[in-house]
Amino acid sequence: MTEEMEYFQKYRSLYEEAVLRYVCTRCIDFGNDGVCHSEDPKGCAVFRYLPELIAIARRIHEPSIVPYVDAVRQTVCVHCRALTPEGMCPLRAKLDCGLDRYLILVIEAMGKVDAILKNEEKDRDRLSNESKNITSLLIQRCRRVLDRIFSLDEMLRGFCYSGETAYQENLIQMNEVSKFFSRFFSREWNKHMTIEKEILFPFAIAHLPQIRPAIDFLESKHAEYRKKLQELRTRYDDFKWAVGDEGRKKAVEKFQNLGISLAKLFNEYIEIEAKNVYKVLDRELSEDDKLELMRKIYLRNVSRRAA
Repeated sequence: MTEEMEYFQKYRSLYEEAVLRYVCTRCIDFGNDGVCHSEDPKGCAVFRYLPELIAIARRIHEPSIVPYVDAVRQTVCVHCRALTPEGMCPLRAKLDCGLDRYLILVIEAMGKVDAILKNEEKDRDRLSNESKNITSLLIQRCRRVLDRIFSLDEMLRGFCYSGETAYQENLIQMNEVSKFFSRFFSREWNKHMTIEKEILFPFAIAHLPQIRPAIDFLESKHAEYRKKLQELRTRYDDFKWAVGDEGRKKAVEKFQNLGISLAKLFNEYIEIEAKNVYKVLDRELSEDDKLELMRKIYLRNVSRRAA
């Protein structure tokens, strides 16, 4: 097997995904049914000649599309059965060759994969060093979440009902806290749980089955957080419609207590996760497994930024 084919086999799925995302979705032959309806009797030339196209994209680095076109003509088109003895291509003439029609998009898709792989290569040593202490790296990933939780807790502990004259001010404060929790949950916390659900927890269970009870416990808390978040919004509405100082004071206290309780739950979740998952992974996983886990998390984050 040649070096080019070895490279293709290693990263094939990344390039195929890039073509599907950045080329197929913009191709007139790609139907709403998710099926390619290319007029090419052999099927889409992009996928048929993907190894050759990857090699061309890795070899040529020019701002103009012309060198890429020339390389495709010399490397790919000469082997195409649609090419006549006179060197003419009826598919190209009728604009039915997807490769010719979307070559610019194909090269751009290749470039996106190359950028991911270059970043991976650049960070490989960093990941290798970080994987030696997986606990500190994953705790660092949680630091922003913990900082936000601390800010929420401080904000809530400063709450108090100040009477009729401050009613509108209290209303604005409670609305801001409610929105703060909603944004926190939909952004930082959901991102945290997505990495857990898609990468961290499946990897941990596959390599260390004994860790499942701790993970099952953590996952059981997700629905509880959503329920309490919705309840917090209800407490805000209770204050909004409360009548009299006594009713409003009680509504503020309930909102405050629930918010502090929710912030405490988030904080406890991180602490349990660090102690019963991260530290166990750090102690039990081999160095190669730690590096593989870090690579998966890193690529997941890169793919989310590129999407």
